[in-house]
Amino acid sequence: MITNNIFVDAITWDLAFSKYANQPRDLEQPGNTFTKNIIYSTKDSKLFLVYEPNNVGLSDYNLFYTINPESPNWNLQWWKEKYDFDEHSIEADPLFVDYDNDDFSLMSDSWAFNIGFQQIDLANVGPRPQDEATPPKGDLNLDGTVNIQDVQCCVNHIQGTQDWGSSADIDGNGEVNENDLKEIINIILRE
Repeated sequence: MITNNIFVDAITWDLAFSKYANQPRDLEQPGNTFTKNIIYSTKDSKLFLVYEPNNVGLSDYNLFYTINPESPNWNLQWWKEKYDFDEHSIEADPLFVDYDNDDFSLMSDSWAFNIGFQQIDLANVGPRPQDEATPPKGDLNLDGTVNIQDVQCCVNHIQGTQDWGSSADIDGNGEVNENDLKEIINIILRE
């Protein structure tokens, strides 16, 4: 269940219903729900990526917003017609308090409240001081482990499709390149 979240400025896809490559059918997880979320884009990223529509049981009561609604990459109507999802979802500016300064709390007259979205306490959301929890070296996606997903994150950084900042500079030489990729693979092989 993915409910009451805010997704802002994804780099490649704003919303992806997929599965891991080579995942056997018996490990798929159909019937996920995606409701009362805000998907907000100021980039020309693609709105939807659907490899496995069966992974979605329900997608509805979401708020979608882009500064470029004419983009061929952004097509909520296609999504609604092709997959019969988001009948009650809306396209509207969620009215963030201060987008430019990363304050994604909502103004009192936000359209998001009309779809059942609940204001999120953002006091404990986002980066933490280093002393709270330092991720393992090579854990680019901060999931607590170094694995193939971190390899993909590094590849995406090298190709310029994602920016993982200085955390992708595993060998500490001031640049992110194939040596950092090798370091992540070596960390995985040592585990």
